[in-house]
Amino acid sequence: MFLGTTGIAVSLIEKGKYTYVAKVVKEIIKLVYKKKFKGLLNINFPHKNFKGIKVTTLGERRYKNIVHVKKDPLGFPYYWLKSDLIKNVNINKKSDIYAVSKGYISVTPIITDLTDKSSLTSLEKIFSSVKIQ
Repeated sequence: MFLGTTGIAVSLIEKGKYTYVAKVVKEIIKLVYKKKFKGLLNINFPHKNFKGIKVTTLGERRYKNIVHVKKDPLGFPYYWLKSDLIKNVNINKKSDIYAVSKGYISVTPIITDLTDKSSLTSLEKIFSSVKIQ
């Protein structure tokens, strides 16, 4: 995506549907390229039979993070992260979580600029008087 082409992330929870999902993703890619869409798409597949495709917003989930500290063969530490779902926070009817829970493939356009533009002015005021010596 950073090189000016389309990026696609695909998630499938249920094992064993890889061939079918690959065919669906191939058709989605063909359509996206034919329409010259540029950007990043997050595609999520539901557990069961797919009812269709919904264009969605990102839902929000909260996780309990579990960090396991392990040692590599040379004795250096590394960290294995595991997360358990605590709850789904944003389950509005346009979210990917809702669409997938209802049996739809969700396609969510993602952007990389996470700047909270509505906070820029207030933060500029807060830091305008700060003098670093």
